[in-house]
Amino acid sequence: MKKALILGLTCAALLAGPVAFAQTAPAAKKKTAVKAAKPAGASVSTKLMADEKLMMDAIVKHDAKTFFALIAPGAMSIDEGGLAPVEDFRKSFDQVKVDSQTATEMKVISLGANTVLVTYKLAQKGSYMGQPLPPVVYATTVWKNKNATWLAVFHQESTAAKH
Repeated sequence: MKKALILGLTCAALLAGPVAFAQTAPAAKKKTAVKAAKPAGASVSTKLMADEKLMMDAIVKHDAKTFFALIAPGAMSIDEGGLAPVEDFRKSFDQVKVDSQTATEMKVISLGANTVLVTYKLAQKGSYMGQPLPPVVYATTVWKNKNATWLAVFHQESTAAKH
């Protein structure tokens, strides 16, 4: 259950924390919101894929500060173990032992002006709470732009049937 938080929110993309964009006047915010209507554009896509990779690196390095800085309060994760709030994972973060994680086939899909889906295949080696992680999962992270900051709000992982 909590593996999903590790891997997905682990993604899951190489900045040191959530990136805040410059604040603008209310009239300019409208223009920015219109531009944000294409969140799967190159710059947003590149940023969120980098943030997913940053989260993965943070898991391997056991860097809780960086990992949780990219996740919204109240975020959820789901895998074969069920649904889990990010706060549960925060309490057991010290039980994550990941030697490696490699994301491939990464894609970004726009779900609206301020919501993006990042999907990928994740090969990994490690354990969580003494249990081995599945060697290959398909992961999805939902990212939400709120107050000019992109944060992961939901992560899902499906264990690959064949790898």
